[in-house]
Amino acid sequence: MKNEEKNDKLFSEMKEHEMKTLLKELADTRYWQAILRLNRIKDSQALNSLSSIDPFKDPTGLARTQGIRIGMFYIEQEILRLMKESEEKVTDVKSS
Repeated sequence: MKNEEKNDKLFSEMKEHEMKTLLKELADTRYWQAILRLNRIKDSQALNSLSSIDPFKDPTGLARTQGIRIGMFYIEQEILRLMKESEEKVTDVKSS
């Protein structure tokens, strides 16, 4: 089985709960720190690009760059939300 086929099979078999658990576990790794660092570097580049784009001459370029920034931070926000959700569940169980 090719690597791509194997990944497709794992992807299609993954349940939502498993995905959320793995995403929360990712946040405790050096890989996550590397992702965050890359996002900050790319965000800085996107901000520089935004400041140089003329919104009247290149509205499409402006919109693309804004979309890139939104997309870069989506996974970060989702993982933070999942972690907060887990912490709230633990707090609720402890207080019960």
